[in-house]
Amino acid sequence: MAGTPELSLQSQEQAQDRSIVMVDWTRLNEPTPGTRSQFLWHQMILALLYGDVLAQDEIFLCSSRMVRWFGSEEDFGLLEQLAVCGGITVLKRPSDRYPDSNLRDKAIRSPISARREHLARFSVDNDGNPLSFGDRQIAFHDRLENLLARYPHAHRFAGDRRLLGEDLMKEFGTQLRTVLTDPRYGQWLRSNFRNITPPMVENIVKFIEHPDEAIEHIARSRPDRKPRFTALPSGPTFSTAVAVQVAATYGGKSAVDLQDLIETVFARSFCQDEGADGRYGKLLRDLPEASDSNEETTPDLRKVEVQVTIPVTLPLPRAKFGETIRAIRDSKIGSDLRNAMVHLGEEPNFARATNAWQEVSHELERQVGRDHHRIDVKMIATDLARYTAVGTLAEFAVRPPKSVKEAAGCALGPFVAGTCEIGGDVLHKLYRDDLQKQTFSRQLRDAVDFSCVRHPSIKPIRAKKN
Repeated sequence: MAGTPELSLQSQEQAQDRSIVMVDWTRLNEPTPGTRSQFLWHQMILALLYGDVLAQDEIFLCSSRMVRWFGSEEDFGLLEQLAVCGGITVLKRPSDRYPDSNLRDKAIRSPISARREHLARFSVDNDGNPLSFGDRQIAFHDRLENLLARYPHAHRFAGDRRLLGEDLMKEFGTQLRTVLTDPRYGQWLRSNFRNITPPMVENIVKFIEHPDEAIEHIARSRPDRKPRFTALPSGPTFSTAVAVQVAATYGGKSAVDLQDLIETVFARSFCQDEGADGRYGKLLRDLPEASDSNEETTPDLRKVEVQVTIPVTLPLPRAKFGETIRAIRDSKIGSDLRNAMVHLGEEPNFARATNAWQEVSHELERQVGRDHHRIDVKMIATDLARYTAVGTLAEFAVRPPKSVKEAAGCALGPFVAGTCEIGGDVLHKLYRDDLQKQTFSRQLRDAVDFSCVRHPSIKPIRAKKN
């Protein structure tokens, strides 16, 4: 689900395509679609809707699911097709954010290897535990490194746009302090993060202002492990790595709630910095807007939501699907769809975007469905070979039927005789093929939905009466 909050949207006046960040993957460092096929279709469709589909390098390095889905050389070819069509762009850690010259130089030549070394030395997982990588993960990383070298458009440094004009971690700390201390967020925090206590809030605010005290707190609370952080010349910063280690010191539900809040706040800052929408889901909620209105009611803020739903029954995309998606993306109807996405919200019924997606989904079904029919037709011709005249088989070879209706008009007598003789098996296959085609077409058409929904917001604080 792609939320479009006011602060994370690209300007409607800009002609450039909209971008989206897969922020909901960051909570567990895993892609959220349930199956490999769903994941591939989801990213393919996002590639048609958005100019850039962005995900942080850390997810690819830490994900177990990615290794399971694309660990072998053959399976990795499926992930490569997403790079071909723009279904994923890896956001690399900027080289100037590495703590020493060796890592900075390595980040230019081998960004994945440099990031792995940095994570192993200075970072932690989302539960505050040190990171390590097994042989299968490293083999996957090596293939990813090679992939990025061959597809320059499939990666860029995070923060290249730097729309915030500030250091990202500084902005994250500022935003987190605001959420923890601004009375307007009080009720929202108590409802959604009830295990974050006032003493915890007091400590976190202090640690944001004095990151060295956060490091000392981690060392005291977890003496069995050394605090992980990137030591910069200016000293430690209150980064997300430091923040989740602090959260882990509280344990239990308090740690989970604080970790969830950290990811929620960071997602907003990260999307703002990239000038992109954020894809939110069950694992990561969108940060609500705090209104400055003097009204006593909750402000009715609205956003356009782009829902992409991939059913589990969609088949695994065929080989070279990336080239098909790229061709549609580069076509006029592909350009029209992305342009309609830029102007979402200008029409109350989203007719322009809906019609543009219908055009694209029809072309996608036509392109992807080619091989699907060819396989069934071959079986049909084989089954009929014993019962049909040579002339009829020749006609089948030149113009094989793709539906029951077509078959009925093609050498009707021999065809009916053959189908009756083999117990109607051919008709069954053709009926099944028609049904599969209709289902596939409907699933593609319904995969994208545009709607106007209430944007998360919080009530302003009522002024006390004298």
